[in-house]
Amino acid sequence: MTLFLPVFSVCQVIAVYDYTAANQDEMSFSKGQLINVLDKSNPDWWRGEVNGVTGLFPFNYVQMTTDNEPSQKCLWVKRRKSFLLQKISRPV
Repeated sequence: MTLFLPVFSVCQVIAVYDYTAANQDEMSFSKGQLINVLDKSNPDWWRGEVNGVTGLFPFNYVQMTTDNEPSQKCLWVKRRKSFLLQKISRPV
């Protein structure tokens, strides 16, 4: 049986520039991509997730999504919870 632990985002941001990872612990993304922020404890480099890839990225390459835009965060959390519930409720 495979157990998947939930990943919860702190917030969601949108990339305003392309970024190519320079180190193994970083992640690449393209301008316009939505990034789920997992940790903002470092003021310059945040940890995030995009398309299943987790890594560090420079905070100054992104901007917060506005309240006027439909938030994808809720959809992402709902999909993740639904997926986890399906995995947990499946008989072994």
